[in-house]
Amino acid sequence: MAQQQTRSIDVTGLPEQVVEAVRTIVEAMRQQEARPQPAPSPEEWKRRFDDYLHEVAARAGRYPEGFVLDDSRETIYEGRGE
Repeated sequence: MAQQQTRSIDVTGLPEQVVEAVRTIVEAMRQQEARPQPAPSPEEWKRRFDDYLHEVAARAGRYPEGFVLDDSRETIYEGRGE
């Protein structure tokens, strides 16, 4: 197994409560990474996907009447020197 590079996060100036929250999140992520999650069953996958679609549909009312997202290639790459 390859040795992993040590990395750090600068929390200078953050309140102790925030620093502790970061430590908690990092520890939870390490534990989650250590235990590979089994793939969900097809039924569970469908349930999760349906939940996601329901959540997306529920957001529709947050946008102004007639809103259309411009996700064209030209808009996405606008200003990138093409």
